[in-house]
Amino acid sequence: MPPADVSLDSTELEEGAPPSPLLRTRRGRFVLHGEDIHLFGVGPVVPRPDSEGAERALVDRLAELTTNRVRFQLRIETWAFCFEPGALSPWAAAESDTGLNRFDPTFWTRAVELARYAGERGVLVEFVLFDTAALRPGPRRTGWWRNPLNSALGGPIEPGSAMQFYQMTGSDSALNALVKDAVRAFGNLTNVTWELISSLDGADPVRAGFVSHFVDLLREADPLDRLVSVSVANPKRTDSAIYSLQGVDAAGFDWRDGELAAQGFAETVATLRRFGKPVVNHRARPARDEAEADRFERERVLAAIEAGGHTIARPETVLPETAAWLRELVSRLSAEHEEDKEI
Repeated sequence: MPPADVSLDSTELEEGAPPSPLLRTRRGRFVLHGEDIHLFGVGPVVPRPDSEGAERALVDRLAELTTNRVRFQLRIETWAFCFEPGALSPWAAAESDTGLNRFDPTFWTRAVELARYAGERGVLVEFVLFDTAALRPGPRRTGWWRNPLNSALGGPIEPGSAMQFYQMTGSDSALNALVKDAVRAFGNLTNVTWELISSLDGADPVRAGFVSHFVDLLREADPLDRLVSVSVANPKRTDSAIYSLQGVDAAGFDWRDGELAAQGFAETVATLRRFGKPVVNHRARPARDEAEADRFERERVLAAIEAGGHTIARPETVLPETAAWLRELVSRLSAEHEEDKEI
């Protein structure tokens, strides 16, 4: 049971509720078609003009791995264009305005086609609406330097004033327009959920107000009432203001692979489970030792399952060859689920 000050949303299913094709929650677990599931995220998935073939190959492999117990969810990184050359942007660049006045149909077509194909193959999709990493300067002038919200690129936010981002909640805000366009674009696709914001860096009243505003906007604009998650960069006790919000349906957090023992991954999952919501490690930052990336990822995935949470795997773990440990893990989880049903 969640703490007394935590409110669960309409995505929380009551006992005896009819099965739903939408991802829902029940007593801190994810539920799909009436069945408790284990959810594996896979990402980042970055829309590019020429990425359709690779994306469909990834979906096909995930469909092959999917069972009634284990479901996979592609994570579409909307703001990857701030970091990766060739990644599509939701906004159309324009010489005569800030670049925030028009949306790029190419991006939305690619994202929606991927989500539709994934749905046909039984694969879920999480669409990241906002990412605070894009508010910070990255290496080789990436990140904030490529963000269309940057005043140096014609946007409304001055350098060093990231707090202004969390105050962009007015009715004419470019962020409001992005959320509404995402809801419109994905239409009636039931396999899509929202990550409202990734790598949130605090839970002060301004940031909490930002999350509350956009949760309310999604509830108003999205007729399917899709599940909403929020991911915090470094969860602390003070972040309860975020995780307790009604409409934040899943509690997410970031991690850096290779730091399981030092930082207490399992303890983080256990702490967040007290909110009575599914716990998801949405973003796993790359291991500093790339040579051991596979081992670190395997350790994180196993730690998440042991602690009762969910986590994410890299596309490279699935394609071109699916890691043997992942196949074995899917088989074990599925077999345990069938045994539980027989009891």
